[in-house]
Amino acid sequence: MISRIRDRLGPAGFIVAVVALVAALAGGAYAASGGLSGKQKKEVEKIAKKVSKPGPEGRQGPEGKQGPEGKQGAAGSNGKDGSSGSNGADGKSVKATSLSPGQGGCVEGGASLEVEGSGTKESICNGKKGKEGEPWTAGGVLPANQTETGTWATGTLPAPAAPVYVPVSFPIPLETAPDVTFVWLRYGESPYNEPLSSSELTEVFEEGAENGCPGFEAGIPLADPGHLCVYGSITSQIRPVGTALPATIRQPPFNPPQIFTGVGHAIGEDGSTAIAGVSKYGTALDLECLTAQCEAVGAWAVTASE
Repeated sequence: MISRIRDRLGPAGFIVAVVALVAALAGGAYAASGGLSGKQKKEVEKIAKKVSKPGPEGRQGPEGKQGPEGKQGAAGSNGKDGSSGSNGADGKSVKATSLSPGQGGCVEGGASLEVEGSGTKESICNGKKGKEGEPWTAGGVLPANQTETGTWATGTLPAPAAPVYVPVSFPIPLETAPDVTFVWLRYGESPYNEPLSSSELTEVFEEGAENGCPGFEAGIPLADPGHLCVYGSITSQIRPVGTALPATIRQPPFNPPQIFTGVGHAIGEDGSTAIAGVSKYGTALDLECLTAQCEAVGAWAVTASE
């Protein structure tokens, strides 16, 4: 191949071409304006292109050392102060006014409170001052028209027994002993020991209300002022001893009526005698078993007289 190049370029051109080729491979510039003809230049360029192909990429060199840390830049200038916010709305105050006894529904006086601009007033009443050494009730008795409630039960009695006494005690004594009425809410004897229907209950409570015992409200037993109402809610072969009112609802003749009055025994004021009915602090219900295995569970309510 070299001999062919020499033959083409001639001895002098060959030398110049070799020098140009070496310069091209080395990446240098060569001016051959006087040394090579145009044809010779083209030949040299062809040879350089064939011979000067890039070799394979070399291995990556080791990572250089980290350079020194640059100098800290100059501090920036402070930002502008923000504008002041607007003032919030004033809050509403509460106005308090004293109440004399009898004003605002307060027997002992108190205070009337109103939020500014609301137009609504609320009364806060003073409590009645109790006497030293006495319970919260005036004179230690249940206040007029106030009610106490409770439950009563016999358990299961194994054989006929008469009478059966069940105590009913008032947590707070009454100033005046109440009258007692017994309202039976089931058929009392087998095989009719079952709850009354809704319509039958209505009739019984209407009859009971005529005797001071209107029934229940939200599950709470009720009693009119001056009355102790004893309600028999779960009963089996047992009935009160006392004066029975005519039957309110139609039932077999051997079943007891639903309303009784004057049932109970209490201790007299001297503590040594018994009285019929109810005392200021309670009574003992007088019941009668009709056959073996009698039982009863119920509720009671008593309301102080007006």
